[in-house]
Amino acid sequence: MNMGAFVYSFSFPRDAFINKIWTNSTGRDGWSPTKHSRICSKHFEQTCFRAFKSKTCLNKKSVPTLHIIHDNNDLQNNPVMKSPEKTKMNEDAMSQDSNSINVETPRKKKLIIKLQQKTRLAEMRKKKIQLLRSKTRRLQKRNAELRTVINTLQSKHFINQEMADFLMSDADKTSFKPRPK
Repeated sequence: MNMGAFVYSFSFPRDAFINKIWTNSTGRDGWSPTKHSRICSKHFEQTCFRAFKSKTCLNKKSVPTLHIIHDNNDLQNNPVMKSPEKTKMNEDAMSQDSNSINVETPRKKKLIIKLQQKTRLAEMRKKKIQLLRSKTRRLQKRNAELRTVINTLQSKHFINQEMADFLMSDADKTSFKPRPK
């Protein structure tokens, strides 16, 4: 597959083991990718790519094998190949990891799946809590604004004390404090 002059960017894998291999392959000490980090196609050999519909995709077990050297003097990118032994070692490590997953007992597999499900559930619940907190904060702000309007109306004598008390008591009923368990 001829990549031509195009440069593609790819997200780092979610699998922690493969992500670590990719991170080590970038050659950046003390750096770890975020979920928004990308790596460009210049770090991969031509054999690592496949065409899928109108997209260029990486093969599943592709590992960045080319280091890009940044020269501060001329700011040119020069790809330098790693030694084939190092590349082979990375591929062997990946295959050993995937084989170890296959060799695990059914109980371990079940526990791993359960752990992944619980992790996803915890993330979903955390997002829901954040959304509810934001909603509560907005409603509390709105409630405070309405109280200010009631006080303003009362001070300008548009409503009497009885009506103001009634509206304030209604506002007190809509408390946004957490319910006791």
